[in-house]
Amino acid sequence: MPGFPSPGKTLAIIAFLVFMAEFSIMVALQAAPSMPHWLETLLDAAFLVAMLLPAFFLLIYLPFNRYLAQEKRDKQRLRESGERLETVLRTAMDGFCVVDATGHFLEVNDAFCRMTGYSREELLGMSVLDVDVYLTAETFALRVQEGAKKGHDHMESRMRRKDGVLVDLEINVTFLPSRPEVIFTFVHDITERKKAQEKLEAQV
Repeated sequence: MPGFPSPGKTLAIIAFLVFMAEFSIMVALQAAPSMPHWLETLLDAAFLVAMLLPAFFLLIYLPFNRYLAQEKRDKQRLRESGERLETVLRTAMDGFCVVDATGHFLEVNDAFCRMTGYSREELLGMSVLDVDVYLTAETFALRVQEGAKKGHDHMESRMRRKDGVLVDLEINVTFLPSRPEVIFTFVHDITERKKAQEKLEAQV
């Protein structure tokens, strides 16, 4: 555990302190006038505790407190980092969504809601297949399988908004090796770019 002495070093220090405590007790008792055995035992135990308490305080209590304080700071930084990332994704200009391996939405940002015309609550009860014009359950499963092997995927597709308007999309997908069942997707509206390309091609 960070901040703690090694077990071997701790045991060596404690053994040395016990030895010194017992030695000091023996010297003190030999120099003292004769006393009842029970009193010698009581003084022996009290002196031993008095010698060992500082060692336990320095070797165990303080390092453990430092460890707990550092763990608390690390958790706070992690929570703040997660909150910042959540804010960035929520307010990003491009759409962002998290879906499971069956295509159901787990999380969406504000831009994706505007892009689809659905509210966040509506989307969280829907699937990618409900908005994508081209995808079927079979083709989605195949893309997930292929994308998980590479760790990423890129495609163009078309989505039907809630009002029925078709929107062309550029989609970038990321798969985490530790959680392949969760798919992170960034979506960019390329409708205007596609219209411009089609217009240019029609003029040629």
